[in-house]
Amino acid sequence: MGKRSFRELFRKAKEARGGGPLSIKISCSSSKYAPTANYAGVIVYHKDDSHVWKYDGPVASGRGRSFYVFILDATDWSRTAVSAAGGVHAYLLEQLIGKSDQRNACCGGFALVDDLLKFVSSELNVTSNSSAVNSWESDGSRALSFEECKLVQLAVKMWQDHGPSHIFEVPASYETVIG
Repeated sequence: MGKRSFRELFRKAKEARGGGPLSIKISCSSSKYAPTANYAGVIVYHKDDSHVWKYDGPVASGRGRSFYVFILDATDWSRTAVSAAGGVHAYLLEQLIGKSDQRNACCGGFALVDDLLKFVSSELNVTSNSSAVNSWESDGSRALSFEECKLVQLAVKMWQDHGPSHIFEVPASYETVIG
């Protein structure tokens, strides 16, 4: 499920960030949480072969880094726009980084629908890129891996409790989960 080599992705991100504790950043362009809305989310592990990058999409622009989380209220999204982009998560990623960069972003998709967290994305969780220096491979499943699910659960809980524009450290106990 999800990224076949997630443990390796996690290790490389940690090394690239100096080996200390990793943190997750909830984008300042994310929507605020409301229990009655439906959301699409993405967690970006790296982009353009880097663990730190710039992005410039229609909704958000700035600097990103490993474990960057972007969550938008998808309740009223146009079916035409979503379909033209290639699906809900492709549309979401387009809002963050623009249309042309999507194949260079190693990321996972999730959703919060009727206040239930779902870990599937037909667009993002099945992509691989073997030509990148920081290559990644999907296991072919639409679902995130167990380790990715745990990280997303943590990120969504922090977003619900603290809102957008929040940075928090990944607890050391998480690293025991991914072994």
